[in-house]
Amino acid sequence: LKHFQDVFNNLIKNGLFLFSFIEAEFVLKKTPKKIINSKEIIFKKVTKADNKIRILKRKNLIELALKMNFKLFGDKVIIESFDNFSKKYKAHRYLAFKK
Repeated sequence: LKHFQDVFNNLIKNGLFLFSFIEAEFVLKKTPKKIINSKEIIFKKVTKADNKIRILKRKNLIELALKMNFKLFGDKVIIESFDNFSKKYKAHRYLAFKK
């Protein structure tokens, strides 16, 4: 909450605030060679236990921003692999808010 308050207080009117976070991690049962179906996806944390990455929820962050009087301006997700054989993936979410 404090982070959102600080941004809101320092942002000019109609200014944009871009928030980036990891929304999900997942693995595929096999290396994709074609478009996959949801039965081939296992959602689970795949980074090492000592890696302190927090998985955040889109809904919670939007609710928090709306409480601070931000307006949702845009929403984008990017999925990328992060291993050598494209079996481990992260979903990065970007939320843009307007003051």
